[in-house]
Amino acid sequence: MTKVLAILSEKGGAGKTTFTVHIAVAAHLAGLSVAILDTDAQQASAADWCDRRGTEPEGVALPHARLTKTIADLRANETDLVIIDTGRDNNSAAYAAAEAADLCVIPIQPGGFDVRALKLSIDVCRLAGKRPFAVVNGTQPGAKLKVADAWDTLAGFQCEVAPVVLPRRDVFRAASITTKTAQETEPGSTAAQEVRQLYDWIAGQLQLSTTGQPDIKASA
Repeated sequence: MTKVLAILSEKGGAGKTTFTVHIAVAAHLAGLSVAILDTDAQQASAADWCDRRGTEPEGVALPHARLTKTIADLRANETDLVIIDTGRDNNSAAYAAAEAADLCVIPIQPGGFDVRALKLSIDVCRLAGKRPFAVVNGTQPGAKLKVADAWDTLAGFQCEVAPVVLPRRDVFRAASITTKTAQETEPGSTAAQEVRQLYDWIAGQLQLSTTGQPDIKASA
């Protein structure tokens, strides 16, 4: 059964596309068929990333009005996971993505602008009748106090928070250039382990397979 994951944030620079491509590749490594639907009409960064990569997962840029038809086609083709990457400041696209999703995830970096944008994304999810989850990302590695403060702040929004954090790491930023994710370029790294943990959590929410991934051990 096809599952749909929506990556939402009303703020640019929140890490949506980095999040999208890493989870898509993690799912592919788990043996799943994956498609990325990029509704960011201005940049289409995820679709461009897939085009430059030239291998799975596949990605396509499309207007949000085509989401329902495209997802129906992917279900007919028995695609395992569809990931919707959304742009900033587009409530219509965010609503359409949330409405189509089985799981809505909001990447958020600690900071006032991201926190203010979070409320808009939560409101969109609730309007669509979906339960949103926030994922803290972009923190300094090992910044446990910063992460704890972010979780405390999120509690005030009555928003559930994923138990996995994606800190700021060079290998995540490099993925935009290399079109390879941390699990591919540095499979023994802490970054690769963090991606796997995040994918495992998402897979648990969506009841997806985690069995095909390589045995990754974190390094210092």
